[in-house]
Amino acid sequence: MGAALFSAALAEFVESGLEGATIDRIAERAGIHRSTIFRRFQTKEALFVETVRGLKAEMVEGLERVLRQGGPPEERLVEAARWYLGYRLTPSGKSAIAALMAEVPRHLELNELLGPADSWRQPIIDYFEHLNQIDYWRVDDVRTSAGLWATLCSQILLIISGVGESPQERIDRVAQEAMKLFLYGSLPRGS
Repeated sequence: MGAALFSAALAEFVESGLEGATIDRIAERAGIHRSTIFRRFQTKEALFVETVRGLKAEMVEGLERVLRQGGPPEERLVEAARWYLGYRLTPSGKSAIAALMAEVPRHLELNELLGPADSWRQPIIDYFEHLNQIDYWRVDDVRTSAGLWATLCSQILLIISGVGESPQERIDRVAQEAMKLFLYGSLPRGS
């Protein structure tokens, strides 16, 4: 999907929800004719699914990029948390994810098309598996550990609204402290 169509679909779905969104408004926002959309997507629901997949892909690509950088694993996981929190706190990330995911329970038939809800965590799962392979950590259940990482990040999102710091200062401080707790409190070191 092209960037203009993705942005237009995302904005329309966020503002109007799946039920209220129209292909005509999406086409107008994207500066294309509605037939161009229907050539690629047979239904509005198919466009919605592709839009949510695009958001997941952005998260996966961002996390993979951060985790590929050099440095100690603790630092990589803190940076991954910092990137994820920053992404989720951007106006587009914050409203888009909340609005789009709110539609899924109303349209259960979309769940199968969207894939596992935790698929965006795959880079974290892969990173924990890598750390097991190089004997840096021994994590018996990497999915649970990745889930814990994601849960901590979600909890951080709830408390980041503090005052007296810039949003980036809050992200940096809270991400670092939460990941210290996660890394040093729950993951045993390899022998």
